[in-house]
Amino acid sequence: MWTAEPAAYDDHRRSLAAGRRQRNAPGAPPSICDALLAPTPGELTFAINQPLLRGGLAVSDDEVRQAIVFAARTLKLVVEPAAPWRSQPCSPASSMFADALLR
Repeated sequence: MWTAEPAAYDDHRRSLAAGRRQRNAPGAPPSICDALLAPTPGELTFAINQPLLRGGLAVSDDEVRQAIVFAARTLKLVVEPAAPWRSQPCSPASSMFADALLR
């Protein structure tokens, strides 16, 4: 399993790579994925996720918009910006996940 987070708020991705919780930079630019803008992974959340997750990916707001459009047009779903990445294997940016899985 992988995380997908806004590019400027990729604290889980960086935390998994470092082996310890990392903070997002103060004053990071806003993102349309407002549900995913925590400053750092929660202590309990990271302790649970660390052994279960293989890594993380940082996505741009444009990639999120593409996934939202894909979910609406193809899957007939109306989703909020943090949601399309849950169905990532179906989205137009799935090659990004395929590349990560092959690493």
